Amino acid sequence: MRHSSNSPKEAPFPENEDLELPMPLEQSPQALGTSRREESHTSPPTSLVPLQDLLGELCSLMLETESPDEQHCSSQERDVLCHTNPQDEVSVSPTQPKAAAPSVSYHGGDAGPMLYPTSAGPSNATFLGLQSAQALLRSTLESLAESSQILQPNERRNRSNLLLQNFIMGVRRKNVAVCKSCHKQVKIGREDGLAKLGAAPLLVHLLFYHPVIVSKIPTFQKRIAWAAAQLQTADEASVGERAHWGPTHPMVALLNTECTLMLVDGMFACKVVDKLCFRTYVSLLVPKWKMPQERFFSKQAMPALDKHIGDAINRELSKSPCPVVHFTIDGWASGPTTGYIFLIAHWVADNDGVLCRHQAALAIRDMKQSNFTEVISSNLITVRANWLHRLRLEIGYVVADNSTITKEVKDSCLGHVPPLDHCLNVLLRVVMAKVAVEDTAIAKLLHTLRDICRHFQQSQTATCLLCELHSKHDLPHEKLLQELPTTWQAILRMLQCLLAQERVFRPFLKEHTDLRLTAADWKLMHHLTHLLKPFDDTITMVRKKTANLGQILHQLYLLGSGIKGCLQQLQRLKDAAADAAVPFASELMQSLENSKHLRLIRENTLYQNATFLHPQFRECVFIYPKEDVERGRECVRERMILLTKEEYLRKLSSGHATSSSPRRTDPSKATEVARKELESYLQDEIDPTQLNLDPLVYWNAKRHTWPSLSVVALQYFSCPPTTVYSEMVFNISSCIQSDKLERDNSALISVNRDWRSAEFRVPPATAETMGAHPSTEGKEMESLLARVAD
Repeated sequence: MRHSSNSPKEAPFPENEDLELPMPLEQSPQALGTSRREESHTSPPTSLVPLQDLLGELCSLMLETESPDEQHCSSQERDVLCHTNPQDEVSVSPTQPKAAAPSVSYHGGDAGPMLYPTSAGPSNATFLGLQSAQALLRSTLESLAESSQILQPNERRNRSNLLLQNFIMGVRRKNVAVCKSCHKQVKIGREDGLAKLGAAPLLVHLLFYHPVIVSKIPTFQKRIAWAAAQLQTADEASVGERAHWGPTHPMVALLNTECTLMLVDGMFACKVVDKLCFRTYVSLLVPKWKMPQERFFSKQAMPALDKHIGDAINRELSKSPCPVVHFTIDGWASGPTTGYIFLIAHWVADNDGVLCRHQAALAIRDMKQSNFTEVISSNLITVRANWLHRLRLEIGYVVADNSTITKEVKDSCLGHVPPLDHCLNVLLRVVMAKVAVEDTAIAKLLHTLRDICRHFQQSQTATCLLCELHSKHDLPHEKLLQELPTTWQAILRMLQCLLAQERVFRPFLKEHTDLRLTAADWKLMHHLTHLLKPFDDTITMVRKKTANLGQILHQLYLLGSGIKGCLQQLQRLKDAAADAAVPFASELMQSLENSKHLRLIRENTLYQNATFLHPQFRECVFIYPKEDVERGRECVRERMILLTKEEYLRKLSSGHATSSSPRRTDPSKATEVARKELESYLQDEIDPTQLNLDPLVYWNAKRHTWPSLSVVALQYFSCPPTTVYSEMVFNISSCIQSDKLERDNSALISVNRDWRSAEFRVPPATAETMGAHPSTEGKEMESLLARVAD
């Protein structure tokens, strides 16, 4: 048995003594690297614990990325090293004692991966203390400041050679290396030669005793800097273990909340937080934050955030002055026969006398083609039971542009709102396909436009020349579309781009005969732009988030009038370009008048009622059919009286339900009240400055004047005219997974991110979800050191 002694020996390698293998440590690996003082029963310095842990992690990280040929040295390399580094040429480092005691550092043994203690003098305690960490940090930062050398792939095999240069191999035994700096012996393999001689024990020895040498190896500079930052953090935290914030600390609550929001907004799985690389990165950024494990985020944080958002939505739903909530139902296909469907609720809330529009996604479900209708009906039932029934609310109108969804909505006896933007897109798609086949001039122009776009995509020289022409004419550098114009929107964008930079494109295209545009072509482009621009403006207007049902018939009327005016102007012109554009304008005009989809919008009572209640359009005749305007006006008035009467009776019945002595309702009185409110509205003198305001402003001011009619008006103006709000779900469609929808509501939480308040904090983590048990951490560290020893 070897004893620890501070007295130096006469010779570092006595010839007449054999190497004695010390017995393995019986304690945990956390005691690794401490000075050999077991006989005095003194515990290792507590400041060494973070150092040892971090060095072990550093070894693991560096050795995991090494290929097998980088971990072992061949017999030829050992022979060369032994030949060029004889024993008598070993120099003693000035920092070491004049004659160090013989010692063996066993980082691998016959029985398996086990790290053995070594004899340590006074100088070794310095290396094993925090002074070693500080020296490592200083030398690392200095060396990195001087240069940041990275080995090329063909030089990576020299990594083991750089380590071996610090040792003498096979002095007395082939499986023992001698350190040139401290003369300690390191066992690197089995004596029988069956196990390969690896460089890992050498690296561990240098890290524990000579970290400055490792920091100067270019291959390890970046990784040593990472470890140095951890060592500095551990040194600053405390002399013993790193001091973590408690679970109720304000910063812990904030960090746990932000991590939860990151998982939700990025649609990441909660198991990401258990990844070693992620936890290591977080520990570097915030050393005092002990990040909880996956089960905390999945079992505590996510449900708390879901409840927080649900409570906020319920609070605003309870403030609705209308008894109905409208919905947008849409979906997308994830496969040939599979997809997803979602429901977005729309309503108006009264916040201290101010009416505000709100929307929130209440359901996202996967579906198959075989059960498409069942999924829609079941989700409507679920939403009504979970969100509306308790607040005495009902499903109002449904906005949908899918034919299957529309059919199911009508079968459910719900009011369907056909979106105008969808109808116009279908109309233009049909007209453009027809013109491309029948109209030779326009078809030829569209073909030339696609060739121009393709030319600039494939020719970098043409793009550079175009930029020079832009600079020459003092025009902004605008690129053409990156995709070939196939849709009418893309064609319009390209026409606008070419016309805006006509001075640049005219001389450029003259040099390319296959891309040349004649003067008639440029005029035809002007005419096509004037015909397509009104459609684009109308769709943009109705897709605004402030748009309402009362604007739709007016926008449709303006669109028809604009196309009719363009057609009349083209017919008055006497040139080839105008003659080529007349058939296209005539086809657009006929489609606007004869489209069955647009006819359904004009005849839809929802749009007629909403336009009649819009203070700006109540006297307009475009609300009614052209055949009989007076009869149409009378029908709308009768419907308004009926709806106002029903609202009046509903309020009376709800008031009687809460009263101890209910009274009998007189229907004739309800009709009289409804008629008076409607006549008062028609005779009201509206301020011209308020005509362009949101109709909610007007009706909010009249809620006490016409209590029943105002509720009817708010029902129409709280419903969107398009499915524009579907985009907030489409933005995360690529991240949604079917199995994740069944496990949690992360998709709904992500879509409803606007409902989160800035003051929200997730609850504190419990002992079960805070982190691994200390015994578990010890086992993980033991496993880590075992991998390094291998």
